[in-house]
Amino acid sequence: MGGYKVVEVFDVPIDTLWATVGGFGDVDKWMPGVESCVLEGEGAGTVRTMISDGNTFKEKLLTIDEDNHKITYTIVEAPLPVTDYEASMQLTDKGDGKTEMIWQSTWEPAGVPVEQVEEIFKGFYAAGIQGFKAMHAS
Repeated sequence: MGGYKVVEVFDVPIDTLWATVGGFGDVDKWMPGVESCVLEGEGAGTVRTMISDGNTFKEKLLTIDEDNHKITYTIVEAPLPVTDYEASMQLTDKGDGKTEMIWQSTWEPAGVPVEQVEEIFKGFYAAGIQGFKAMHAS
């Protein structure tokens, strides 16, 4: 089993960042390279279909916890060498208008070394963090 985790503090109030993170269908607004995102369903069980560089990625929202500012989701379909992918994004109010995000995942590598999959997610998560920062730059 593999996993990846990133912790980042943003100079953004928690409610502002949560409006983005909690908007499961808004990934095309903050993730570089995602050209479109279409939602099917509402709440837990919602599936988002994203197109990036001609590839289709489908993810399913497992849980959304408004009170604790946390979502969990899984990959349904993607051109990635992993199975059993599950991820979460958790926000914590750090005071003074700052918010901590913990974005982490677990997965099984499929036919490639764990380190290769870690590098893939390191790139995705870094791009996502930069996208959040760019979206919320003041």
